[in-house]
Amino acid sequence: MIQRRQFLGSVATFCVATGSATPFANALTLPTTDLSWNSQVIQTIPHNDANLPPVVTGVSLQTTGDLLAIVGDDHYVCLYDTRQKQYIQDLDRHTDWIRSTVFSPDGSQLATAGNDRTVCVWDCSDWTRPTWFKRQPEAIFHVSFTKDG
Repeated sequence: MIQRRQFLGSVATFCVATGSATPFANALTLPTTDLSWNSQVIQTIPHNDANLPPVVTGVSLQTTGDLLAIVGDDHYVCLYDTRQKQYIQDLDRHTDWIRSTVFSPDGSQLATAGNDRTVCVWDCSDWTRPTWFKRQPEAIFHVSFTKDG
């Protein structure tokens, strides 16, 4: 019998379309039979003693298409460079599952939130620490920016 953690860990990958500044911009206008757009599989990085990849709970692609942020049950924000096709670094401010991540409309900031009841806003030019950090009374399952950032 496959346990939940093992099954989800074995498929914890993400496909990202490449080739345009906003790869998914026309996704809703494509006919349902047209799946000929380019994609790439990204294997997530394990952060535990069992060497299992995390259960992915959130993914965000920067509007320029340069950066991809992946979050999950391992408490890390993993950043990937989609142009160079390589892992960049981890952000480790959260202390529990990270449920949501999103880049600002101009791509200059990244917001993350999760079960640890915190919202972090990161400046994409300096990943050393969040520029804004706020604890909430309950776990957070989704975070977003307004259209004007």
